[in-house]
This record gives sequence, C-alpha cells and structure tokens, in this order.
Amino acid sequence: MGNAFLFKGSIELGEKGKLTIKADRTMPNNEASIGVGMNNKPAVVINAAANMTYQFTPTPTYWIVFGDFEEGEALDLNIINPTGRSISSQSMEIIFPLNENELSIVFTESNTWEVVN
Repeated sequence: MGNAFLFKGSIELGEKGKLTIKADRTMPNNEASIGVGMNNKPAVVINAAANMTYQFTPTPTYWIVFGDFEEGEALDLNIINPTGRSISSQSMEIIFPLNENELSIVFTESNTWEVVN
C-alpha cells in the first residue's frame, strides 16, 4: 500500500450510534483527511491530526429542490428559495414515516412538491 494511511485493528471506542475514529501518534498533522461519505462522495471531511479522536453522528435529513445545480455541489439550505439563483421551486424536507424507506413525490405545475401515496 506504499504511503497510504490504513486503519489498524478495530476496537470499541466512543458512544453507540456514533462513528468514532482515533488518530494515533503516527498520524502527521494535516496530511490526511477523516470524514464520512455518501454515494461514493465526501459528505463531511476534516483535516486529521495526531492523537485526536473524531466523532460523527449520522443524523441524515433529506431535502428535494428543483433547479440548476452541479452534481456534488454543496447546497446551503438557508439560501434555497424561489428567488435564489436559478432555483425553480421551493425546497421541501422529506420526512419518512416510521418503518418506510420509499416515498413518491411529484413536482406540480405550481412549482411545489407534493407527496403522493
């Protein structure tokens, strides 16, 4: 693996429900990144440093919006609105009912979102 950074044997560390990564003393400061990815793309990434413990708490929320965006572009929910840049609809948080992992959502003629069953 050459000069690649590797995980050593896993140990139980941190709190249940959190992803915990401990960088040992051999980790050179700011030469690697630690984070969480979704769909083979980074979602949260920070610089790694020696002797540090990093915790990530997965609490995904899902939003839908129609507009002119590039794949992988980070969207700031504070600025997504109908008068923003090239945005054609209101954003809507998608909340899944308990024990359901699929929803059908329609983009209506009035530029709004509607959950359909």
